[in-house]
Amino acid sequence: MNLNKISDKNINNFYINVMNCQENCALENSCVIHNPKSGHFPRAFYFDAKKPMKILVIGANPAKGKGTGKEFKILQENAFNHQKLLEIQKEIVWDMFESNKHVFQRYLNKALKILLFDDENSPEHILDYIYYSNLVKCSTDPDFGKLTEKVKRQIVSKCYHQCLKKELELLKPQLILVYSADAFKILHSITTIKVVSLPRIGRTNLLSSEFV
Repeated sequence: MNLNKISDKNINNFYINVMNCQENCALENSCVIHNPKSGHFPRAFYFDAKKPMKILVIGANPAKGKGTGKEFKILQENAFNHQKLLEIQKEIVWDMFESNKHVFQRYLNKALKILLFDDENSPEHILDYIYYSNLVKCSTDPDFGKLTEKVKRQIVSKCYHQCLKKELELLKPQLILVYSADAFKILHSITTIKVVSLPRIGRTNLLSSEFV
């Protein structure tokens, strides 16, 4: 699969191709989980092709979960309906930001609002202002942060050339915000786009309004 041949105007097809990627990114390790029947495939990104954004928020990779929740069931049922699957996983990301069910989700929402807005202008839907994606598009077992540095480098290198490089070309963000130490360290070495680590809760200095 050569994602670099996809037209810049057809971001939907790009992400469908990403979701269909079956590359073995961990060359010496079977830690990458890729099983569409269980709802595990390259995923966890959000974009609005009709509304260009200046900011891309990037994590390390999607959590593996247990494959038994409601979200995984929906993904399993639509594993081979690619266009529908794309919309479903976007809805799942939207719901993740909206629900604030978990500490991580509450932190991410609050950190973004602290960094990008003041109290009076805080938006109802943060995804109206950002793209969202991950450094690595597949889940891993063990979690990405627990992998050896060698395996991390293998996975990131493969996924960058297969997916992320083209993704950055398509989205053209002016700023990348990261909430993963691994993503922050790695992105600094592979892109000239400005990369900023998300703040701890309570930090008050804001980014320039040029990015909003």
